[in-house]
Amino acid sequence: MKTLQGKNALITGASSGIGAALAREFARRGANIILLARNRGRMEAVSEQCQRLGAGETRLVEADTTDYTAIDEFARNLNKHIDYLVLNAGISQRSLAMETSEEVNRRVMDESYDLIISPGQVVPHEVIGMANYTKNIFVGVGGSEGINKSHFLGASYGMERIMGRAKTPVRDVLEYARVHFIPDLPIVYILTVRAKDDRSGELVTRGLFIGDDFECFERASQLSLETNFIMVDHEIRKCLVYLDPSEFKSTWLGNKAVYRTRMALADGADLIILAPALKEFGEDPTIDTLIRKYGYKGTPHTLEATEANKDLQDNLSASAHLIHGSSEGRFRITYCPGPGVSREEIDNVGFTYGDLGQIMKRYPADRMKDGWNIMPDGEEVYYISNPALGLWAYPSRFKD
Repeated sequence: MKTLQGKNALITGASSGIGAALAREFARRGANIILLARNRGRMEAVSEQCQRLGAGETRLVEADTTDYTAIDEFARNLNKHIDYLVLNAGISQRSLAMETSEEVNRRVMDESYDLIISPGQVVPHEVIGMANYTKNIFVGVGGSEGINKSHFLGASYGMERIMGRAKTPVRDVLEYARVHFIPDLPIVYILTVRAKDDRSGELVTRGLFIGDDFECFERASQLSLETNFIMVDHEIRKCLVYLDPSEFKSTWLGNKAVYRTRMALADGADLIILAPALKEFGEDPTIDTLIRKYGYKGTPHTLEATEANKDLQDNLSASAHLIHGSSEGRFRITYCPGPGVSREEIDNVGFTYGDLGQIMKRYPADRMKDGWNIMPDGEEVYYISNPALGLWAYPSRFKD
């Protein structure tokens, strides 16, 4: 290992993450380290680690790199030759968008930056077609209103016309915003496409796309379409989906069984959802009440209810969820709950009730394999042990 004793390293953004990791590496090599960041408490912890690892001297500078006056004064009084300068400071978002302050949004959109890097993984997405790219910029930092309205727009247009497509109505809105509102922001998108390796089962990177326009995203989306869907060789007429009790206790989450399989289901198909731990519909009391009140009864019904009722107008994400969870009358959804939800409750939200014990006797999930199964009487059933682990489709569903 090359020694850096007597060398001086200045690291910005040094209180956590990459900055802290680099500080520890410089410490292992014996360098003198100047840590610069806004959070003094975290810097002190990093400084202690560096001392234990063998750093020469460590100095802490509590400063914000966007405060140019303070940074200029620090540089003038530094009185040290800097051998290694690591400019690692940046702004990132680590909270729910709805909890993000306008100050963070303004700083992220500050036009004075020389370069803005927006990394992300392109995967099929039920709201916008393919995730990432400008979704990170506008929906990611747009607060709850941006989230709710984009979800509602996507749901209203129709999930089966959106999923897996790069160009959708929601994406068109964001492209308009990119061209007209932020044309001069120096944003570079670093987009990855990842998928399971057939041999190891581990996630591996299939593609890396770097650019500043829609073409970059479109190319990544095409690769994602080819690698992130499980394409079935013929449409599924009967699909059995198991919801793990440790993971799925509500239809808010359990309806992954609906929207992750619908692109593979034939018209008139039967989707049977085994939900032994189901105990509620929404993950919070407000959403649970809305689901019970309006149900999964299709797009026209939900749009009419939203137009007429303020409680849905104030919770457009709930309206979108109700649409996503409906079959639109194209296939049948049978929910088989355990004792936590009654037949009446299932019927009231627009699903067909199934007796869990009887269905499990007819289709013993513990003895079925993922994918196609032929039952003793010759019936063909497609089994999915966890809907969160895949997206299923029949190729013709992507033909416009």
